[in-house]
Amino acid sequence: MSKLKSFYIILSESNLVIEHHQGTLNVDSYIKFKKQLLEDPLFKTNMNYYIHLKDVFFSTTKPDIKKYIKYMASIYDIIGNRKLALVTSTPNQVVPITIYKSLEGDLNQESKIFSTTEMALHWLNIDDESIESIINTISEYK
Repeated sequence: MSKLKSFYIILSESNLVIEHHQGTLNVDSYIKFKKQLLEDPLFKTNMNYYIHLKDVFFSTTKPDIKKYIKYMASIYDIIGNRKLALVTSTPNQVVPITIYKSLEGDLNQESKIFSTTEMALHWLNIDDESIESIINTISEYK
């Protein structure tokens, strides 16, 4: 796969960050992406996340995942409590996320893996009308 291409959308009215990634994801590229996101003036503590990973190939190891968790723990005061809906489609995507979930420990977040956008957004308590709008917004950015 190609180099990681990522974008995010912050929907303040829904208390939601949408992340969409495509290409090869490694820990350093993802941490760099997170740092950019946290600098956005629309970002606020305790936002929930919809993270689309269906177009990603993970190039990560267990030590990489631990490095990412350590980074997330270091910025806890910035990110706060949150829910993460992780949308995947292949074993290459599910395995590292499952390892992440088993190691995330005290990050004060609840994460769950989904195969569809609709189910992920419902779990994040997004209403049906907003789900359709969010799906259309994501399509515009792709």
